Amino acid sequence: MKIDINEIFKSGFNALNPGDSKLQFVLNELGPFDEKAKYDFSYDLYWDNICITFDKETDIIEKIDISFEDDTKYKGYYISPLHGNLTFQKKISIEKLLMFLNYNAINYSINNSEVDHEYLFIFINEKIRITYYLPWKQLIKITITERLE
Repeated sequence: MKIDINEIFKSGFNALNPGDSKLQFVLNELGPFDEKAKYDFSYDLYWDNICITFDKETDIIEKIDISFEDDTKYKGYYISPLHGNLTFQKKISIEKLLMFLNYNAINYSINNSEVDHEYLFIFINEKIRITYYLPWKQLIKITITERLE
C-alpha cells in the first residue's frame, strides 16, 4: 500500500478519521483486509503493516497504527541539501527524523515514556504520535487517533 508520510503528518491518513470514519468507508478506501483480530470492545483489521482499530458497537475507527517492520520502507523525502533524502524505515536516526519534521515545518513536541525512558514519543498536533526506541535507533510506529491521551 502506498503511504505518503508527509501527508499523514500534515492532514491524516487517506481521509480516514478516527472518531468519524466507519468500516464501510475504510473498506472502500483500502480494499479487502489481510487479517482480523477480535477483542471485548473493539476489533482490529490489518492491511500489511497498517492496523485499524474499530469500536465493536459503532464500527467507527478508534485508531490507526502504522508499524515499521524490517522490510517496511516508504519513499525518500527531501530534508536538506547536505542530507538529501530520508527514507522512512525501521532503522532511522532521531536526528534525521527531527530534521525532516523541521524542514517540512511540522510542529511537534517530544516526551519520554513515563514507564520506560528508552521510548521517545513525538507528538504532532493532538492526534498523531510517533513511537521511537532510542537504544536501537528504531522507528516503531505512527499512531493516529481522535485525540491522544
